[in-house]
Amino acid sequence: MDKIDEISYVKVMSNIDKINLKQFINQYGMISENDYFITGEEIFNFVFEPIIFDRFFSARLQLLTNVGYCYNLKIEQQHACMNAIKNKFKKFVHINIADPPNRIANQLARYDLILSPRISGLSKDSLFSRNMKDRKIFFKQLKESNKTLLDIIPLIEPKSYYYQTILHDATILEELPIVHKKLLGERHELRCWISRILLKNNLPSDLVPTIAAFTVTGTKIWNYM
Repeated sequence: MDKIDEISYVKVMSNIDKINLKQFINQYGMISENDYFITGEEIFNFVFEPIIFDRFFSARLQLLTNVGYCYNLKIEQQHACMNAIKNKFKKFVHINIADPPNRIANQLARYDLILSPRISGLSKDSLFSRNMKDRKIFFKQLKESNKTLLDIIPLIEPKSYYYQTILHDATILEELPIVHKKLLGERHELRCWISRILLKNNLPSDLVPTIAAFTVTGTKIWNYM
């Protein structure tokens, strides 16, 4: 009996690994057109750990049936199977992000749509405003999920149409501010170092702004210097 249970357990784990989450999620309408960002963990909670309304009971039952999950498995095997399913969901992320405005402008120019008589100025304005609105919703939902762009990049298929957009936004909105803050800190430390050197050698402290202005990049240069 134990050998049969072990074979069943291995088969279930193999079936879990083959789950097509995107197809499963679309089949049961778990994502609406208003969902611009949602993690697999959130979807897992909808399906397997509902708080109030168990809307996806049939989806849960169908998934467990498809992978061959049964309650004849040992308790530790059941827990291992559920953890495997949860980890499978963790690797999934739904993204619907609009291109940044500059890319929209480039696309319009590239396809010569700006000069096309079929597209009025109002249509172009509408395109940009809709683009901005969609991006605001995306970043709002991203923040509500306690995720960052850098967090979700490893979960994204490089061949997906929005991969380059996410990389672009992660660089501009998350990585650059970190690097900029670090750079400002280094420059501040240089100014402090100049001040310590002057004090150590009994030189006038009012020389610090002048020396720093011409030795540390980004220091303000006053008219009297």
